[in-house]
Amino acid sequence: MAISSVGSRIRARRERLGWKQRDLARACNLDSVTVWKYEHERTRPSPETAVRLAEALRVSLDWLFTGRESNHRTVAARPVKKKRASRVSPPDSDRRVDAISA
Repeated sequence: MAISSVGSRIRARRERLGWKQRDLARACNLDSVTVWKYEHERTRPSPETAVRLAEALRVSLDWLFTGRESNHRTVAARPVKKKRASRVSPPDSDRRVDAISA
């Protein structure tokens, strides 16, 4: 059975995870009243909050807003590794070694 609204999907998923509204609110850095408003269709989450809700509920944004999963693959963001600077000797370093050795 398809769940018809964003609020209904939020509530159904929250309950499936065994969470109370306050648990979801804490996970998303929200107030419990705000979660109640989303679940009762009094207001809709902002795009930023929707991302936090989807992550906390472990669902896609597509499912959260449409009730359907997308067919395309999503790529998780990974931190970019910084390349290490190569150690390059100053041009005169060989001369200093030769001078010390002589």
